[in-house]
Amino acid sequence: MQIHTLEADDLPVMEEGFDSEAFDALEDEDVAQAVLNAHQATADSVNVENIIVLTARLAQVLAEEADLLAEMRLSTLNELQREKLLLLGALEKQKKLFDRFPHKTHDIGMDERERLEQIIEIFESIMRENYRRLLVAKEVNRKVVEAIADAVSGSHSQALYDKHGMSGHSADSLSVTLDKRI
Repeated sequence: MQIHTLEADDLPVMEEGFDSEAFDALEDEDVAQAVLNAHQATADSVNVENIIVLTARLAQVLAEEADLLAEMRLSTLNELQREKLLLLGALEKQKKLFDRFPHKTHDIGMDERERLEQIIEIFESIMRENYRRLLVAKEVNRKVVEAIADAVSGSHSQALYDKHGMSGHSADSLSVTLDKRI
């Protein structure tokens, strides 16, 4: 993989929510250029190749995310989120550019249309698998949280003696807070 040479400082004036660190971390020069083009907002920066590159990379990121979900490596998912958000933002910009310059849709050749349709099919398939694995991971996480809560609450009873020396059991309540989000 080729490391890109574009820097966030090379970008045109960017909106406030642009993640320059995520942009600088992009390893593929074509992806970085497609993100840059999406943010230039000129008729020349509108082309279907940018959408193909961005969608293909987003599909790769979602596939990596699905693999991490399958392996239950949930803590490493955050690393992918920034790039995913950057790519989604760039795709949204490209859509708006096509809306702003509708005549550019006439410039799309048959080969590009077919490639875009194939990429979109792959993307949607990966997105469905990602969603399925996210639901599985969420359910596993819920069961783990319940098991921990049950184990903690069930193991906290202790024997007590009253003033006559008689023993009994008390189930003191134990407050346990667990982060139930995935």
